[in-house]
Amino acid sequence: MIKAIHQSTLGSWLRCGESFRRRYIEGEIIPPGIAARRGSGAHKAAEVNHRQKIKSGIDLPLGDLKDAARDEYMRLIKEEGVFLTKEELPSKDQILNDGLNQTIQATEIYREEIAPKIQPVRVEEKITIEVPGISMPISGTLDAEDDKGFIQDLKVMKRKDQDWANREPQVGFYYLLRRGSVGDWPTGFKYQFVIPNKEMVHEEITTYRNKQQIQVLFRYIQQFLKDLKEGNFKPADPGHYICSSDYCGYWNSCPYTS
Repeated sequence: MIKAIHQSTLGSWLRCGESFRRRYIEGEIIPPGIAARRGSGAHKAAEVNHRQKIKSGIDLPLGDLKDAARDEYMRLIKEEGVFLTKEELPSKDQILNDGLNQTIQATEIYREEIAPKIQPVRVEEKITIEVPGISMPISGTLDAEDDKGFIQDLKVMKRKDQDWANREPQVGFYYLLRRGSVGDWPTGFKYQFVIPNKEMVHEEITTYRNKQQIQVLFRYIQQFLKDLKEGNFKPADPGHYICSSDYCGYWNSCPYTS
């Protein structure tokens, strides 16, 4: 039973109502793909660094962060698994090894190009708040907030542009959480992207939200709650890349595939 709205829950509903239903309503949990495990490993290294940097003001040595990233990547693979397609299974060992190498590379980029620019004041803070006009609490974890009031979010993923960042619901969601927690809006939101090309590169995108954009997010949340109440879970666009056996663990048993 869903007791609070999380950004990840809302995102899952937006991408595909059917996979949302099976994951969050029916409890059919299928592990994510290697890209998610890679991102989680690098994210853990950033968390470890940010936590101690609040007091020390100094970034940890790269070796320490590599160890943290490697340990988290391996823990997730061992304890929670990873989704691989039938075509990928024969190359499982190579895929897992490549994923680990990319996790380490992403951590190197974080330590060299991102970490020195961030002095965190809050890290991995879990927040649950009541929002007037929304019948269910919203909840989430702020990755990090810096000393200038910017929410910082590290992502290891394909290149995104400014338009994507300006429309991404996650930003407004975390604006609400931050305001509900400390009483005012953040200065802004900074995406720190590590883009996994042959040679990983770092790009930063800063985005902001105004009251009108927050109202748009409210409309999404209200529609989500309406669908949840009515049991209305629309499938993904069949032409979208996520609606394929390569990306969806529910593909083989989904009533909307052939």
